[in-house]
Amino acid sequence: MKISPITQNRFFNFGSKIKNVISGEVTEELAQKVDDFEETHKNAKMLGSGLFATAYILNGTNCVIKESLPTKLAKKQNDNFYPEAAALSRIPPSVVNTQKLIAHVLTQKGNFYLLSTFAEGAPASYPKHPWNKNSFDGLFETLFSLDKAGIYHNDINEANCLIDKNHKASTIDYQFARRFSNVDMDNYRRLKTPRIMAPANAQMFEMASLPWYIKSMSKTAPKKEVRNLFKSYLESKSQYAKQRALYLRQDPNCKEKARYELLQAKYLENPTDEMIDLQAKKLQIMYSFRKTFSITDPNNNQDKNIASAIQSYIYTIAAAKDMENYANYLASKTYDLNLKEFLALEATFARFWCETMEADLGLEYSDGVYPWLQRNAELNLKHDIRVVEEYDDYWGPSTYTVDHGISEEEDLSSNFEAAEHILPETIDDIAGLIIEDKTGQTSPDLNFEQKEEIKTLASELEAKIAKDEDLPRPTTIGPEIIDYVVQKQKFINNSQRVVNSAKDENFNALIASAILAQYQKNMANKTLGDLASKIDLGEDFLRGQKELLDGDFNLDIVKKAAKMLIGYITNSTGAKTLADKNFLKFF
Repeated sequence: MKISPITQNRFFNFGSKIKNVISGEVTEELAQKVDDFEETHKNAKMLGSGLFATAYILNGTNCVIKESLPTKLAKKQNDNFYPEAAALSRIPPSVVNTQKLIAHVLTQKGNFYLLSTFAEGAPASYPKHPWNKNSFDGLFETLFSLDKAGIYHNDINEANCLIDKNHKASTIDYQFARRFSNVDMDNYRRLKTPRIMAPANAQMFEMASLPWYIKSMSKTAPKKEVRNLFKSYLESKSQYAKQRALYLRQDPNCKEKARYELLQAKYLENPTDEMIDLQAKKLQIMYSFRKTFSITDPNNNQDKNIASAIQSYIYTIAAAKDMENYANYLASKTYDLNLKEFLALEATFARFWCETMEADLGLEYSDGVYPWLQRNAELNLKHDIRVVEEYDDYWGPSTYTVDHGISEEEDLSSNFEAAEHILPETIDDIAGLIIEDKTGQTSPDLNFEQKEEIKTLASELEAKIAKDEDLPRPTTIGPEIIDYVVQKQKFINNSQRVVNSAKDENFNALIASAILAQYQKNMANKTLGDLASKIDLGEDFLRGQKELLDGDFNLDIVKKAAKMLIGYITNSTGAKTLADKNFLKFF
């Protein structure tokens, strides 16, 4: 069959319901398949569904068609597939192992579709679809090509990296991809890249894919096998770093970044046991950050316990400090000047993450995760006055303004309510699955005065909630009163957990419990106010309940506990100071 060319204005003249080919090319035959798909979906097989879109493969073709989910959030994030289509169109023709753009189209019904090539394979899994040296080598070829093209994939998770029967690795799903320049001074903020290095897609792979594979592999494989797999990964990464060094050296503004890559290539080519341990600690930072980010991800936090966000940030800070300490320890043992230089750069890398996570936590200013949690805990989220968060699309909560109205993204009340039944999540020790030496375990030597200050605040809280037993009873009893009592009891129960955690010096449990208690206190306050406008509850009862529910020092405890833990972590020294992270466990 002869294929008719697309007219210059990209409109079809043969009756297709495709109104416009925004980018790429569509044959008459493919256009007919898109028409049929739009009508019934019967000519396609679903490949998978994500947060914002569903992907299908059209029968009898190598074409994947992606359609947006109908939710407002999906429409907003997809932006009608313009960003993803633009990212796919920038992938160099020489890159083989990845999804490629076929076309981006708009139909007469106003539906946008993204058409792309089908990538063979399945997500990596052990032992069915395992990673090995060959697949790592192929992956790094693709990642290097994306680096050169200035495309940061931004979501190379376990589902977006496929391995076929010939151990070829392919990357797919560019909906979060971003453009970058190696000399952009804002990369450290936008892409969480320290200034010593150029943005690298390998970092996203280490955040979102490799740790999950190692965790899964560790369930059945011996630790030695896991360690050998990670060693193979580092050896493949050595060649990737060498390619990056040669490429970056061509730009006089990137000489220092090229030097870092060259040293990586040298010391990862045949890594020593100590270097494997150091890189395992580096992987822990990447994994911990990704887990932490997922809790505050505005696109996907409805099923997450956001009350545990602060502890997760602190855990990532601890992982970064652990790596910095170990890099400094190794540097003190060697006479190799090049190795000393590389270890100093690795310590700088770790310090970047330590400082970044502490800054993003926002304990010292009104813009960050702590103020975000505080505002949401203090607000009654069912009220007409809302806090509207301005999220960074990829890295979490940012600034805010006060506004009227309700939106799906802002209403986190169900998340707080669910948090009552969810223990704060402990981030897995991925490095521990690779590193064999688990000696040198320690426990924190926290400042006595700080601990006493926390306990004093907890004692004030305990005295306050103890008064509840002696408060006057309402003049009327009914279902609405019982609803209020249930709300208030949740506040008291979590407040008591704050007190008990302070006594046990379990400051992570204290943080989550205090944030949740603050939210429950405000919900009870709102319920009480609504009741008082409808029912005569008695002046003494109302006065006593208001006194019980007033005061904000629960969140003072949170801030002091978080600062205390971070202070301990950042002031620690020695190679194994943080080898035992039990002081960061929650319950």
